[in-house]
Amino acid sequence: MANRKFWTPDLSRRQVLKSTAGLAAAPVLMGGFSGLAAAQQGNLVFGSASLGSTGYVIVESISAVVNRHTDMRTSSMSTSGGAENLQLIGEGMIDMGQSASTDWPAATAGEGRFGSPIEMSQMFAYTLWATIPIVRADSDIQTARDLAGYRVSPSTAGGSTRRTWEMMTEFLGVKDDIDWTYGSWRETYDAFLSGAIDCCPGLLAGGSPSPLMQELQASVDVRGLGWPQDAITHANEVNAGIMAYEVVPERWTGVSEPTACTASVGLLAAHPRVTAEQGYEITKAVFDNAEEVRNISMELENIDLDFAVRYLMDSMPVHPGSAQYFKEQGVWRDELTIAEG
Repeated sequence: MANRKFWTPDLSRRQVLKSTAGLAAAPVLMGGFSGLAAAQQGNLVFGSASLGSTGYVIVESISAVVNRHTDMRTSSMSTSGGAENLQLIGEGMIDMGQSASTDWPAATAGEGRFGSPIEMSQMFAYTLWATIPIVRADSDIQTARDLAGYRVSPSTAGGSTRRTWEMMTEFLGVKDDIDWTYGSWRETYDAFLSGAIDCCPGLLAGGSPSPLMQELQASVDVRGLGWPQDAITHANEVNAGIMAYEVVPERWTGVSEPTACTASVGLLAAHPRVTAEQGYEITKAVFDNAEEVRNISMELENIDLDFAVRYLMDSMPVHPGSAQYFKEQGVWRDELTIAEG
């Protein structure tokens, strides 16, 4: 089947940042500043995600709480999401960024789109993003193996969901028989609603549907498909950032029983220039005021000390400032490693 794109950006935020990096104090599009410019102003820059998305809301909220409870000044810049944030950290354009665990192995190894290894550390985990295949409630598609011959969009062409889904459908022997198309989350859901595609990811944050998912379900009845356990195990063996996850009907009405899918961890990534003192103050501001943060939005319900440490990746270094705070709180895991300061 032919691969199609129904959305192509004319200019990426990374290209915009590159073109403006030499203008030390020049603002970038949409109110953000390049990391170099912000550093000269004593400002730490977070990379978030597309406007209105879960990642955008989470990072905007974290930035606001840090500004409220510390003497530091931070700002949040909209980007295309986690993978681009890791690239921007590698290029020194931002100080911290939201990211997905699925992108870390390739980013630290310099594989695929990343080109060269990126040096960074993880500060804390803040959510689990589950992506379960969804179809219309009356669709003839009953299992992931039935996707052969249908139109499927895993959202963006460069996103981690695409790589995960193509890996698993190849394992199941149906990848080459699927008609793949790509687009932003908004465009993917609009295409699903219009009938232009038959299957796309249902995005759940912390087990509950994202705002875009809720909007979609207000217009069409959907049903979640599980992934076979052997396909999930295969994906995790290839990429440790891909986790097994069980969607339950108590959290989402698109399934009638616990249903297996995959998830990635939302991790705050930090450039090496973020000092131990800064990392400590940021982490302390967020988790000393966890209830305040959770009350901002449902996307922040997983802002919790135990969650923050439980889902840190064992194979990746933890920022020394965050590690110090977690040790003081008695939640540190000894199998974790600390980045060199």
